[in-house]
Amino acid sequence: MKIHFTKKEYRLLLDMISIAGWVLDAHSVGKEEFEATAHYKVLRQKIMSYAREMGCEDRIVFNEERQQYYETLDSEMDGEYMKFVNAFEEDSFWEELIERMADRDFVQQTPEAVAKTMSNDDVYLKINELRELYHDEFSEHGIENLILVNKPAGELH
Repeated sequence: MKIHFTKKEYRLLLDMISIAGWVLDAHSVGKEEFEATAHYKVLRQKIMSYAREMGCEDRIVFNEERQQYYETLDSEMDGEYMKFVNAFEEDSFWEELIERMADRDFVQQTPEAVAKTMSNDDVYLKINELRELYHDEFSEHGIENLILVNKPAGELH
């Protein structure tokens, strides 16, 4: 199969694989994660190998020593696609924080015997109430009012 891309479409494809690369690599800390994503990286390298042909030397460079293609630093730091990555990370942070705190509070506030008698709908409604409280708080104040109660700020280590 052959797919033909215009230069504009190829640049968009580079944006898309950069976003995908961010998702795959941003959290990687070990060999296992690298092995799990290796087949994606092979395809990414293949797509990036057309950068010169598509006039995208400003976006992609080839590292002779490593024999791999990389985004240029400018592209990685200031690429248009980064606004999507940043928005995703921002939204994910707040959603995950709210979700975890609401779940934690439900468990702390609801005796196990009571929780076992609740319907799934009732559990959902109660957790959703807690989510809404946190959503309102964080929307208004961000993390300004968020503190760890078991450790003073100077003793986090």
